[in-house]
Amino acid sequence: MNYLTTFITLLALLTFQGASAKEACFLFINGEKEGQEFAIDQLIRPIISTHIHPIKPVPAEGITSRQEELECLFEVSLVYSEKTLNMSLDTKRTESKISGFASSGNSFPDNIRETILTILFHNFSASSKKLICSQNADLFLEECPQFLKTLLIHQYNPDKDFSESSSQAVTVLAEELQTLIQEHQGLEFIGMAGSFQEDQILDQGPLLLKKYEANLAMVFHLEGDIIPSKSSMWKALASINVTLNAFKEKEGSFIKLGSFDIKPERIPVRTFQKKKSFREKHYGRAARKLIKKWSETELNQYLEELR
Repeated sequence: MNYLTTFITLLALLTFQGASAKEACFLFINGEKEGQEFAIDQLIRPIISTHIHPIKPVPAEGITSRQEELECLFEVSLVYSEKTLNMSLDTKRTESKISGFASSGNSFPDNIRETILTILFHNFSASSKKLICSQNADLFLEECPQFLKTLLIHQYNPDKDFSESSSQAVTVLAEELQTLIQEHQGLEFIGMAGSFQEDQILDQGPLLLKKYEANLAMVFHLEGDIIPSKSSMWKALASINVTLNAFKEKEGSFIKLGSFDIKPERIPVRTFQKKKSFREKHYGRAARKLIKKWSETELNQYLEELR
C-alpha cells in the first residue's frame, strides 16, 4: 500500500511539473522609444511564443507582487545610443534559463528583429532555425548559413562594336551562369534583370534587388576582340573573357562584395571579316569554348565566399 501511495504521489508531482512547464509566461519590454511600443511588442512576442515558450498578455491592471515572485517571466531591456540599439534579455522561472545581449546598427524595425533573433538563436530548435534563417535572409544573421537570392545582371561593354555583335555570347554565358547558380548549394536563382550600363547598375542596383526580392546581384561583363593572325593556317583569332562582380544592398547603396576574372579563351578563325554577323558568330563560339574550359571549382569557391 505504501508503494502505491508513493507511486500516486510521484505521478501527481510529475503531472503538475509537466503542466507547469507548459504554462504561458509574461513578457515585459522596457526602454522602447515613444510611439514604437506596440510595434516592438508585435515583433518580439510572436518569436518567443512560436519558437521558445508560450506568452500570455499582461492584464491592464498589471500583475501582483506574488505573481511576479511565482510566475515565469521574459524581461527585455532596450538601450539606445546614437546609432546603435543594445538589447538584453533575461528570464525567471522558465524551464531553462535564457539570457543574452546583442547590438544592432540597423534602423527600426530591423534592429529589433536582428537583436532578438541573435539572442535567442541558440535556443531555437533545428526546424525553427531553418525557418527563421529563410524568413530573415535580408538580415544576414551571422548564425545563419547565408542563403542568397541571386539576381543575374549583364553589364554592357562601352565598346559599341563589341556590344552590338556579342548578343549570342551574352546569351550563352547567361544560361551557363544561371545553371551554375541553381546548382550551387546556398544560392537561389531569382532571374535575369537584363542588360545595363555600369552607371545604371550602380545607381539602380538597390531598386532592382528590391523589385526582384533578391539580396545578391551577380553582374557579368564581357570583353572580346577578333584580330588578324599571321599564321598560314588561320586568318584571325577571336577572344573573349568574362568578369563577375557581386553586389549587395546596404542602407540604400550598392556595395561590391568581390570580383572574379575568368581566364580568357581564344579560338582560331579561318577567315577575317569586319561584318557584324561574322563577329557575332565567332564571339559566340569563343563563349561556348570558354564555358567548357573554365574552372568550376574556382567559380564555386568564389560563390561560396560570397556567403
